[in-house]
Amino acid sequence: LRLEEFWELDANWSVLGGGSCAFGENKTGLNNHTLLSGGDLLIRYRPPNSPNRRAIHLQLEWMNRSKQEPNTVLNENGLYTEAVVTWNREWDTGLRWELLEGSEKEPSDSGWKVDRIRTAGQVTWHPSHFSRLRLQVGNDQPRSAEDSIWSVMLGLEVLVGAHSSHDY
Repeated sequence: LRLEEFWELDANWSVLGGGSCAFGENKTGLNNHTLLSGGDLLIRYRPPNSPNRRAIHLQLEWMNRSKQEPNTVLNENGLYTEAVVTWNREWDTGLRWELLEGSEKEPSDSGWKVDRIRTAGQVTWHPSHFSRLRLQVGNDQPRSAEDSIWSVMLGLEVLVGAHSSHDY
């Protein structure tokens, strides 16, 4: 289930808020279920008359997992916040911060047993309206580990095929 509401505050500012949930059986035992629920908020500043198409968006999301296990119920929470600045038609940059609250009772996946903090930064180049090249550097810091985990990703996205025209 997904519910959301969009508000256009004025020509430059808009807000999108939403909530989601999913419920279903899990395979940890007979009649055990999992409930996922969460909420999100997107605040966007995008002046329609900006010659460089500059924009800023701030996004926040929180999620909870309530999972029945034999003789217990596990509750884990996670949240993230992300800010992306679009400088012009070709470039944008962003920062992201995540927190995952683990559960010591988690029997099946040791990655869910500890809290962890993740951060990432990205720069994206849009050589055309139909493609983008993104470089992202991330850091994952599980609270139980002495050393953090670094990652570097380079992604290429290309859109092909027929699609409808745009107003811009």
